[in-house]
Amino acid sequence: MTEEEFINNNRGIDNGESLPAQLLSELYQGIVNNEILTTKERDDEGNLFTDPLKEGWMRKQGGIHKGWSKRWFILSGQPSTLFYFQNENDIDPKGFFPLENVEASRSERDEKQIELRPKMGGFLKSAKYENSGLVTGNHKKCILKCPNSDEAQRWVELLNESSQHHPNGR
Repeated sequence: MTEEEFINNNRGIDNGESLPAQLLSELYQGIVNNEILTTKERDDEGNLFTDPLKEGWMRKQGGIHKGWSKRWFILSGQPSTLFYFQNENDIDPKGFFPLENVEASRSERDEKQIELRPKMGGFLKSAKYENSGLVTGNHKKCILKCPNSDEAQRWVELLNESSQHHPNGR
């Protein structure tokens, strides 16, 4: 699929409105440059994430229904991206958050919760895989919940450090 086809295929996905062409272009380039392949298409026996900065279980709050889903998270350094999976041994992620211009902080409501927000306002870049294919998110924040407060603090530190080292970070 070409970049132009990708942008055309994603017209009107934001409640009938189109996302900015630059955002879709950046997302397309990110996919092309960091292609997610199935085990059969890779020569690494399915181990795409060989050197994660951090990995572990957290709960992720849904964007619309606000329910909590237990997910396996992997923080990848190249590029700085937070991937999440249905199960620990899954090969293909359920979704991801590019950490460009993202700030992580501990929630004031619960010391085990982490909030991901864009540094400069607007929407948090995210994408998830659904039956219809890759769907981009349009959330102002993402809330994650760790097993304990120490784990939450470690995740916050690494997410912020990773965000600062994102190739397009500011």
